[in-house]
Amino acid sequence: MVLFDVKGNCSGEKYDTGNFRNEENERLEKALLMAFDPYTNEEIMELLKEQFQVDMLSQGQVKEYYRFPVMCLLRIKESIDTWEKHSGSDGYFDFIEGCMGREITGKDMNFSIMGSGVLDM
Repeated sequence: MVLFDVKGNCSGEKYDTGNFRNEENERLEKALLMAFDPYTNEEIMELLKEQFQVDMLSQGQVKEYYRFPVMCLLRIKESIDTWEKHSGSDGYFDFIEGCMGREITGKDMNFSIMGSGVLDM
């Protein structure tokens, strides 16, 4: 669903993902978008405006901006597919738990962004 959101931001088209949306994947969708999407996370939009001194849309930089986040999302999907094939339906979750499980505490989703060098294009 996040990839459809990004595609919509780039093309201006809207995609109906309502048949696939439920409470859990909607929360995940928002969490992923909050990590990089300036149309979802106002802090990112403000940083972009500061860095480029203009609205990104007027510069035609939207597709370029999304290039790396989309590459990362596709890589994560490949990893999920690999770990599910290797270890079953919870394989990816088991893998992630082993990598960063100790770092995650509580039930709140906190979003953060780095303030310098992150948005260089």
